[in-house]
Amino acid sequence: MELKQEVLNVRLAQFFAQMGLLAHPELQLKERRSIPDIYVQLGGLPIVIEAEVETTPNARQKAWEKILQRLGQRLCHAGVAVVYPKEWRQLSHLYAEEALKKQSLDFAIALSEKSEARWQTGSAEELVEIIRQLPTRILSEEDLKLAVETLKEGVRILSQSFLPLRGIEERLAEILGMDPETVSPHKTKQAAAVRDIAGLILMNALLFHEELSRWHKDVSPLAKYEIKPSLQSLLRAEWRRILQSINYHAVFDLAVRVLQELPTDPGIDEALRQAMRKAQDLSRQRAILRHDVAGRIYHLLLGDIAKPLGTYYTSVAAATLLLRLALAPERWELNWADPQAVGAFKVADFACGTGTLLMAAVQTLVDNHLSTGQANEETRKALLKALLEESVWGFDVLQSALHITATTLALPMPEVMLKGMRLYAMPLGLQEGQPRLGSLEFLRSSQSEA
Repeated sequence: MELKQEVLNVRLAQFFAQMGLLAHPELQLKERRSIPDIYVQLGGLPIVIEAEVETTPNARQKAWEKILQRLGQRLCHAGVAVVYPKEWRQLSHLYAEEALKKQSLDFAIALSEKSEARWQTGSAEELVEIIRQLPTRILSEEDLKLAVETLKEGVRILSQSFLPLRGIEERLAEILGMDPETVSPHKTKQAAAVRDIAGLILMNALLFHEELSRWHKDVSPLAKYEIKPSLQSLLRAEWRRILQSINYHAVFDLAVRVLQELPTDPGIDEALRQAMRKAQDLSRQRAILRHDVAGRIYHLLLGDIAKPLGTYYTSVAAATLLLRLALAPERWELNWADPQAVGAFKVADFACGTGTLLMAAVQTLVDNHLSTGQANEETRKALLKALLEESVWGFDVLQSALHITATTLALPMPEVMLKGMRLYAMPLGLQEGQPRLGSLEFLRSSQSEA
């Protein structure tokens, strides 16, 4: 009796799971009428596999065309076309798994719609190792630089639109949790940095808005607003609605408050319109929204912006190494296969900055769970929701830092609806005659006003 291709898909997905990959055969993607042969999640990176059996006419071409179609539909950041040997159809169910370990199959990797098919032959184990390396191949340094420049250009457009507004730096500094003295008239670099950070907050909100529109039917894409007048008022109203119906408070509340400080002005509307196009360009570069890449972009961008304010951030590489070592599974008496146990784990960063350490912690905890082979897409999303809403705690003296932390944590996973996040602004400086020292206040008491 010949095995159907669907059975081979299931067997290959099961083999991937045994090798520590989160793989789903014939998965119906929500809100998308599409069923890839195999859907793989690797560190939050979606990868689609489309297969054909060797006996199918033009098997390679058909599998390859389906992969390019999936990439065009933005269902994945990378795709793998696979052709099963014709002999596999003759295998019994008992020997299909053994064949995966020993016999070879043909496959080709696609990283974009314009990729050219370069077929190779190898075992399923070799294919797993190639898939594991895909995150490092998807985004080149040139792509990263382009993303940084796109984001920087959007920030520049918005920042320059604030220049004619007298006294705007002091008002923005107060919203961002900075001492107004930071932007006194003789401190031009600091004033420019405040305008840039305000521009970054609006760019983040625009980008997050566009991503939410892919997963939440009640959020319209930015293109809907592009030609409408009074863009500032429209965005402010829409972001308030998102705050009420979905939340993401740390992302949109600060953006709304920035917009409220800006006068109604055609120049502001035009700057927002141009920044919106930059956010759409960034959204099209799907790979830049990965957790590790978003952090690198913020670091490259903030390196220039934050220096005048005396602010410095942990590098992504250092954070990843530190959390991989600190949260190594063998160090903890925890049932990593139980998503509820992992979701109850608590991690805190008392000067969270851009959220790099917290993002590395979340990804490490999720990977520890996935490596048990007991996870599925439903438990992964539930675990992410638990970690981001209750398990991960971030504190900083700057509202802008909490906003960027929220974006770093939530932007790579807009499909996980969050009602709130444990991110808190800590008091700093003299308040009602009392000196406040940010997170150091916890040394005085286990409780502190945030």
